[in-house]
Amino acid sequence: MFDHPVAHPAWYWASGLYWPEVSPTDQVAYITRLFEDSGSLLAVYSNAQIDQALIYLISPASMAMRVLSDEDVLWPDRKRCLLSFYEVYRQVFALRCSPGMSHLDQVDNALNGVCYMWWDYVLTFGNIDGPHSEEMNRLIFDLLKMMLELDSEPCREGAFHGFGHLRFDYPAREEITAVVDQFLAQNENMSPELRAYGFAAAVGQVQ
Repeated sequence: MFDHPVAHPAWYWASGLYWPEVSPTDQVAYITRLFEDSGSLLAVYSNAQIDQALIYLISPASMAMRVLSDEDVLWPDRKRCLLSFYEVYRQVFALRCSPGMSHLDQVDNALNGVCYMWWDYVLTFGNIDGPHSEEMNRLIFDLLKMMLELDSEPCREGAFHGFGHLRFDYPAREEITAVVDQFLAQNENMSPELRAYGFAAAVGQVQ
């Protein structure tokens, strides 16, 4: 997925592309390994290549993220896979994204785009009906809190974006508002643009 030239439209829209026949359990394991070791495994690829491949992997273009709601896969394995999202932010986005706000089109670095849009692609997989739907929602909530703590404005912008969308589905909306408001109060050194976006996210006003 990563060793492709960057193109518009992207390589994965080519005719005849297929998703490998891999069991859901193995697929979760492969995604988890990729994300947990993303800093080293993706070091040889350009930011644009990583952006292109990750969009394919986490978006409906591949349907790969559907395994996170597949009850045939053990919940502890799916939970570990979800937690591995944080490592992509910590090992890749926090180090390789450029300063500036994606929601204001201030950045030329392609990697900022997927950092910002990550939760647009995968958030819905935490809002399903099933034995672990409540746990998945709570785990996503906790992941977003962890991502806010990264010393990276692009990562924080992505986390705010996620909170803004989660607020429409998460049962305790006031909890999201309280967490974001508290973070903003404790981190007054952020750029004015990021602070404004955080306040918008706290009340669900994100696109």
